[in-house]
Amino acid sequence: MSWDYPSSSAAIVDTLTAAIANVAIFDRPPASFNVPAVIVAHPAMVTRNSPFGIDLVQWPIICAVGPDQADRLAELLDACASALETDPALFGIVQSTRAVNYQAWRIMDVSGIQVLAADLIIEIRQ
Repeated sequence: MSWDYPSSSAAIVDTLTAAIANVAIFDRPPASFNVPAVIVAHPAMVTRNSPFGIDLVQWPIICAVGPDQADRLAELLDACASALETDPALFGIVQSTRAVNYQAWRIMDVSGIQVLAADLIIEIRQ
């Protein structure tokens, strides 16, 4: 079975929505958003038919908060990672999902407003 982008994205959003309250969660990068927000970005890398015929996907989940809320950003990254660890199969859509690392902490401009963001990199095997 090959990796399915739309199904995987929807399952990630459903998992995060069930676990994290009072945060906007997007299934793809929006043109604009308010914080706090979690955005399922586009996959960074897809390796088709890696060893044993498994597709390997590295996928950033962007977490964003106010520019002076570094502690809140760390909490949001942890909450996302924990939520995904509760059901690594994402409702049976994939073989496994795991949070790999947090990276690329940065200040971003979103429609003229600065936000603090970082990426949770997840790895999906299908």
